[in-house]
Formats: sequence, structure tokens, C-alpha cells
Amino acid sequence: MPLGATDISMIQIAASGSLSSDNIDLETIYKLYATGNFGLDDMANQDYPTVTTNAASSVTSTSMTCNGNVSATGNVLGGVSQRGFYFGTNSNYASNAKVSVAGTTGAYTLARASLSSNTTYYITAYAINALGERQGSTVSQATSVALTSFTANLDESGGTFSIDM
Repeated sequence: MPLGATDISMIQIAASGSLSSDNIDLETIYKLYATGNFGLDDMANQDYPTVTTNAASSVTSTSMTCNGNVSATGNVLGGVSQRGFYFGTNSNYASNAKVSVAGTTGAYTLARASLSSNTTYYITAYAINALGERQGSTVSQATSVALTSFTANLDESGGTFSIDM
């Protein structure tokens, strides 16, 4: 290939014997083969996806909604292939359950139920493209204390009452 050339064909790769499969998946090789040519400039400016973890919402004593956003795909062939959350009680995101959510880019949510009351949960949004996985920051959110019982006291003289919890 001449110095300064930016286009390379699959035939040139095969002739040079310099194609390494270490970082190229079969889908990428097929797409290169199907189109016949690609530019070296096409491989520039590729990055991991950009993902943000937002604060949980709709928090109760037994449930909450996780909120995340994939704002950029990373300009990689195939875009974002998976997104979701790491969710659990461990402050180290990798030790928590990994749950995928449908879609590729934009805001997304995950409703979690049957949680323990008065417990801190950790939420980390993630997204995956052909280069790999990126995580947003880890946010913590505690469920509220469950109301188990209360006593109502009625003051018959003044017509007022109070509730003791």
C-alpha cells in the first residue's frame, strides 16, 4: 500500500498477511469482506460508549427504579450491543448482579422489586460496544424503613388523636 493511502482492500490484507484477529470479531470481518474496501480513516475516532448512572427514583421500602443513559455509541461499527445495570448491596459494582435492558442508546430504566427495607443498594449503569464495556459512576440508594405497625390514640375530651410509630 502506498505511503499516505487511506483505503485498504481485503485482497491487500490477505496478500500482506498482516491481518490480526485479536481485536476484530467475525461480524466486523464479514462486513469488511461484504463491502470489499474500508478506509483507515474509518477506524479513527472510535471509542467506548458513553454511559451515565442517574439517581434512583420511585424509592419505597421494597422497590426502586434504576435510571441510566447511553449518550454516545463510541462511533464503532455495530454501535451499542448491550446496556443495563449492575445492581446489588456490594459497593464494588462487579460483585453485584448484572441485568441487561433492551435498547441501545438514550435514557433507560430498570424497576427492582422485592427489596429489603432500610437497605443500601448500589447501582452502576453499563453499555457495551465492539471495543468493550464501560460503566457509569456507582450511585447508592437506601430503601425506606418499612412501616410495620402503629397505634392510634384518641383523646375523647378534645376530639384529637395522635399516631405513635
